[in-house]
Amino acid sequence: MRESELLSHIFKKTPGPTGPVVVGPGDDMAQLKLDEMNLLIGVDQVIAGRHVDISRVGPELVGRKAVCRCLSDVAAMGAKPIAGVVTVAIPTGDEMINDAWIKKLSDSVHQVGQSFGCPIVGGDIAVLPEKGQALVLTVTVLATSNDGRVLLRSGAEVGDGVYVTGELGRTLEADGHGHHLHFVPRIELSLRLKKVLGEDLHAMIDLSDGLARDAGHIAKASGVGIELEGAMIPRRNGASLHEAIADGEDYELCFTSSSAVNEVDGIPVARVGTVVDAARCHPCRVIVNDGATSQCVDDLGYEHISRAPNAD
Repeated sequence: MRESELLSHIFKKTPGPTGPVVVGPGDDMAQLKLDEMNLLIGVDQVIAGRHVDISRVGPELVGRKAVCRCLSDVAAMGAKPIAGVVTVAIPTGDEMINDAWIKKLSDSVHQVGQSFGCPIVGGDIAVLPEKGQALVLTVTVLATSNDGRVLLRSGAEVGDGVYVTGELGRTLEADGHGHHLHFVPRIELSLRLKKVLGEDLHAMIDLSDGLARDAGHIAKASGVGIELEGAMIPRRNGASLHEAIADGEDYELCFTSSSAVNEVDGIPVARVGTVVDAARCHPCRVIVNDGATSQCVDDLGYEHISRAPNAD
């Protein structure tokens, strides 16, 4: 089963907005309306061996990644974090993950959360029952939008430019380190984009699964197509076009806007494509043009739950 298939099944079983629920499953965070507050809730996890190699990466960076990847979802909604809660499932009989290692992990989670205005206010600790099971660190973040406006994936309009921040691709280095451990959640940049572009900023998502797949999430939610221009996509460390659109874990922002922008507070912003009528891309949601050729890239990107024999 592919991740998209499972998510589709979940969404079919989930009722639409009701009561305090304004945005349910299907965006970067859920949204609740509580009196005058827009409360956003999001959860993410880091699993040893899938999201990080703990034999090469210390507990400080493991904790940092767990908190920051959840805060990247906050940025995607144009919001600011309020607080977080954390759970950790600790392996049994792993000599490396000893008391000192766990304490460093805990300290990192608290320090990183505090540095982004997201104090960790609770959680849960458990020990896994069998040897050989992987450490799982889960972070849930609460956030709010001070101006009352929340950015969704579903607002893209035909004719919008498609933009990305920073550079894409090659986020994982051979030693297990790289951009995926050291990125800065684009919270402040997201808030500045809201001010600079105003109502011309229509849709946004954070790039965790790769530009191809995440642009596809915007296209599907908005009922449009997206055409990407390969030559316009900014690439990290000489990444190929395939790496730039499919590697994932960039934790940059992808957004659509009817107004142009190429830089905000010193951070580069690049136009990489255009929102088009869905019929123009049929049967694909996302097409990338590379010189004289075009290809469908809907299926490219990081696959979280693929059961293929060689899935990592």
